[in-house]
Amino acid sequence: NGDTDRTPYTFGLTAAVDVPAVAGVIYVNGAASLSENGATWQHGYRTLTNALASAPNGSVFWVAQGTYDTAAGGNGMAVTTNTLYGGFQGHETALSQRDWSLYPTIVDGGGANRAFTKSTAGTFTLDGFTVRNCDNSGAGGAITISAGTLSIANCVFTNNTAGSFGGAINSSGTLDLSGGNN
Repeated sequence: NGDTDRTPYTFGLTAAVDVPAVAGVIYVNGAASLSENGATWQHGYRTLTNALASAPNGSVFWVAQGTYDTAAGGNGMAVTTNTLYGGFQGHETALSQRDWSLYPTIVDGGGANRAFTKSTAGTFTLDGFTVRNCDNSGAGGAITISAGTLSIANCVFTNNTAGSFGGAINSSGTLDLSGGNN
């Protein structure tokens, strides 16, 4: 009869929008929704432990806001010549877009674990993190470094303890607290 139904229809589409990756960056995002490979924010590693264990020495990590637990067992995550930047919301495409005070990236020892251990030559950089609630019965509650250089910028250490000395940091290597530009 030629009648046409002109009732408007409403429908929704949802899709995970993946922000283009920055070459050479490994992403860590506890809220990542796709397969975990570190290639983009949506494919980010969900834990720092997995990211550090899967990446080669010299890797650069961008870590999204959130709280990341340390590795169980007390010794902390082994780091080499890695660079970890925190303070990302989880969609940035440039390092200058992060804001560690607005988007806190927290490494939490749960009151029983050290966060990081460094025992190799070269420089490990930690920039834009809060490291809290770490404990070790020996020295270096949050971080211990026995070789190489530890460079720290834009970080807060709080509520970290050790059995002997260095509640936050124990270093027999080089400690660089010169700060950062981003």
